Order: sequence, then C-alpha cells, then structure tokens
Amino acid sequence: MTSKSTPGDGDPFSDLKLASFTLLRELQGRSRCTVCEASRKFFCYTCCRPVKELEGKLPHVELPIKIDIIKHSLEVDGKSTAVHASILAPEQVHLYTYPCIPEYKEPSKVLLVYPSETARTLKELLPEKKKGDGNQSQNGNDLPTAKRRRTVDTLFERVVFIDSTWSQSRKMFADERLRGWLL
Repeated sequence: MTSKSTPGDGDPFSDLKLASFTLLRELQGRSRCTVCEASRKFFCYTCCRPVKELEGKLPHVELPIKIDIIKHSLEVDGKSTAVHASILAPEQVHLYTYPCIPEYKEPSKVLLVYPSETARTLKELLPEKKKGDGNQSQNGNDLPTAKRRRTVDTLFERVVFIDSTWSQSRKMFADERLRGWLL
C-alpha cells in the first residue's frame, strides 16, 4: 500500500523525482577508469568519476548548499557512499581524507553534522523570530519549507559531514581543528 503525501506535510521527499536506472542495469561488466585505469563497475571511487560508458548520462544535482565530507584515512574508499554525492553534485560536494581538514575563512558559517552531547537540531539553529513579525513560531518551524531552506542557506556557507566508523569519528571529532564549527 502506498500513501501519497503532499508538499508541506513534513515529507521532504514528496516532490522527489527519480531518474530511470535502466542504464545502470544494462551496463555489462567492468570498465577502466579514464583517469587512474582501475577496473570499476559504475564509477571510480578513487577519482570520483563515472566510468566512460556513463559519462554525461547520470543526473546532475544542484544542492542548496556546499558540502564537505571528511573521510577517515582507514575508511575503505569502495564502501564510502560519499563518492555518490560527489559524482552527482561535483560543484557542491568536496571530499577530504583525514587528517586533511579544510580551513574556512569564517568557521561560524560552517555547520558540522555530528551526533554529540552538545549537538543541536536545525530547528534550534534557526534565528529566533520577534513577536509581531507575522509568524507564530519562535524558530521558523512553521515557515514554508522553501523559505526555511533560504534561511539555512544564508546562515551557513557549508555543511561538513564525517564519514567513518564510530570509533574513527570520535577520534576525528576530538581534533582541535573542528572546534570552531557550529554543531
């Protein structure tokens, strides 16, 4: 049984349109990466590129904000799903291998997504509304989804994710270079 949702009912996937994956299903065998020559099925997880047979045929996604993913050096490249984001949104998604952590001009505009004791929800991070501004909520919860996204876009320039096992991520999270970023 399938339930149909409408935009604004809390379902972030209500307007999601999936492209056909027939092309992937029909692709036979493995191919050589055009950069490193490694044998790959659909994409090269080392070079973050689709195989030659899929170049220009995969969907291109435009994300509302830039994303950096910091992968632990011991995390197996071929098992990381971060590469998928980089292939589908190459202008907005950048991958780094720990201990390489990018430096940001304004760390206060960087949002680190990590489940810690001091972590806050996105709703908690939105600026408080003043009474009498026409909105009933104190933190933008009843704003339309598109308007809420624009608010997040203006608050943060980049979202950073840690890609690793729990044990590895705890060690990465303890790194002083991550301390200035908002949680």
